[in-house]
Amino acid sequence: MRALGEPDAFPSGDLGLLRSLGLTNSTELEGRGETWRPWRAYATMYLWSVPSPAINAAQPAAKGEAARSGTANQPRISLEL
Repeated sequence: MRALGEPDAFPSGDLGLLRSLGLTNSTELEGRGETWRPWRAYATMYLWSVPSPAINAAQPAAKGEAARSGTANQPRISLEL
């Protein structure tokens, strides 16, 4: 993105992006990504940096850990404009 000056680069088949948005296929991700044009690469970098809700739900926290870390009621990430 930065080296090539491509702020709209978007890996629509990326598993991390699909999981972070709770989507099941790349077609859904492409549709969601259309609203982020021409800055989809920035949205991608943001989504890569936040924990995935699906992964957090699959790994139960130790007693009291979720309350301390703030992940007990973590909202679903949505970047809709």
